[in-house]
Amino acid sequence: MEQKKVEVKVPNISASAESTLKTVATILLIGGVIAALIFIFGIEDHAIGIGAGIGTILSALASWAVLNVIANISLRLKAIQETMPLRLVSAEVEKAKNNTSVETPIEKAEKVSVAKGDIVISRMTKQQYTVEDVKDNMIYINRGRFTGYKWEPLSKFLIQQD
Repeated sequence: MEQKKVEVKVPNISASAESTLKTVATILLIGGVIAALIFIFGIEDHAIGIGAGIGTILSALASWAVLNVIANISLRLKAIQETMPLRLVSAEVEKAKNNTSVETPIEKAEKVSVAKGDIVISRMTKQQYTVEDVKDNMIYINRGRFTGYKWEPLSKFLIQQD
């Protein structure tokens, strides 16, 4: 039986969330510098003013750096996702409830076989797991350190095929 494959293309995702995060980081840094200057020159007790100003500027600088790093990591992950196309096959066949002539990719897919060592991807978390055992429509996977090995229905996963 020939297996039909459904190719999933990752859309070209804009970087608007990351640019917003970088803008917030820049505003936070500018506000921190202004507040530090007010503390340093506006408070009559110079020791307290200098201490509060240095603390404020260090806090603003650390927050700016963390937000920029998070935005850059997100941009890099999106770039990696766009350059590594995955061919995913649905593990189930769903029939349309109405009688339309338009077929969706999941209707075109046929039941696929999964074997030990295959890689499946969770539909919910998009995390990859290696199949340890297969029984009927259930797969045995390692869900992680705290959950351990579990039997899961195959319909919750996409199967990565080469």
